[in-house]
Parts: sequence; structure tokens; C-alpha cells
Amino acid sequence: MVRMFSFSIDAEIRNIPVVAEGLEGFLLDVGVNPEILPDIQLAVDEAVTNIIRHGYAGKPGTIKISCSVDEGMVRTEIRDSAPPFDPLIIPDPDLTADLADRVVGGMGIFLIRKVMDAVTYEYVEGENVL
Repeated sequence: MVRMFSFSIDAEIRNIPVVAEGLEGFLLDVGVNPEILPDIQLAVDEAVTNIIRHGYAGKPGTIKISCSVDEGMVRTEIRDSAPPFDPLIIPDPDLTADLADRVVGGMGIFLIRKVMDAVTYEYVEGENVL
């Protein structure tokens, strides 16, 4: 049986804890292993932060988050109507470079890729869908 949880937030940094708490409550309620919660929360937190900071860039907007659990698989979808941007085109950072030589940024997308089993992006009917 598919269990689903959906909500929307205003694209403001102060709402990130609301996202983390909402996901945690839902996932624990449906019996998801608590050990995987930090990875899910990290990935969603990074994605939502990037949408707020770079997608909407201080302009008002809405971010829609949905999460479903079916047969042991957790699927989270994040939608926004900021300008189209595929975060998956960002190359992985060079982790072998000296810290002083590294480019600032890019770690969020890298972390999302590392902690999730799969990440997809598409632009559908005026919305970024991650």
C-alpha cells in the first residue's frame, strides 16, 4: 500500500526546519527505518536550500514537497516554479584539490547524489521537478 505525504512551503530559509520535521514525522509514522532519515533529510534540505537561494534568489515563491513510501522504497519529489535549472548538470567537485584551490559551492548537489539511490530532474509544465 502506498503511503503519501505532501505539503508546500514559502521559499524562505526559515521554513527548512518545517520540511525536515514534516518528513521525519511522516517517515517514522509509516515505519521507515530511522537510520535512513538523516540521508533523506540531508538531500531534501540541500535541494530546498538551493531552490530558495539560487532558484528564487530572494524572490517570493513556493516549493512543493511530496514523499511516498511503497514496498520499502521512499520517493521524495520537490517541485518549484523558479527558472528552469537542472542541478544534475553540475559536475562533482574536485575533492583531490587543495582546500585553498577548490571552487566554493557545488557540495550540496554532490551530497544529494551520494546519499540517494537515484536522482532525476525534469522541467514539466513550468515546474522544476527533482
